[in-house]
Amino acid sequence: MAANIVALVDDLFFLAKIQETAKVIGVTVVKVDITRGSAAIAEAQPQAIVIDLSSRSLPAVDWVRTLKADPATQAIRIISFVSHVQEQLIADARAAGCDSVMARSAFTQQLPQLLGIYATAPPTAEEPCELGIEQWAPHRLLATLNSLLLPPISQRSGGQARTSPHRTKSRLE
Repeated sequence: MAANIVALVDDLFFLAKIQETAKVIGVTVVKVDITRGSAAIAEAQPQAIVIDLSSRSLPAVDWVRTLKADPATQAIRIISFVSHVQEQLIADARAAGCDSVMARSAFTQQLPQLLGIYATAPPTAEEPCELGIEQWAPHRLLATLNSLLLPPISQRSGGQARTSPHRTKSRLE
């Protein structure tokens, strides 16, 4: 059986979390042997690939370039996550062809929705979705939302962290 999603994630605890979430929603997530190259991913026939850009054992950005250059894997959507402070890595991943680059916290928070969206093949123009929309592209919507969450480096405000006020006392007292 082909995997819906291939995970290139070193952290076994995080991989287990991804797989357990996927299992709950009926999605198959597998880890492949990366020593076999992109052929291992092509054999798995996934709808998407999840890549941890912070991987110490995997040159993630180079892998993205390889996957997007290989005709057998170039159409596979790539979701990547990384610490939000690794701005250069975020820019490199986008330039390499990642369909979505997310902060690890946002990826974790949206995991069930992401797996559900990316695990299915987008309908073709001949198979419009129920709403009559000719081009189904939730991955583009997520990429757009993601770009709002992690804007390009040139649009960030001098590298200063944004702060948000947090309620310290309950109003129900």
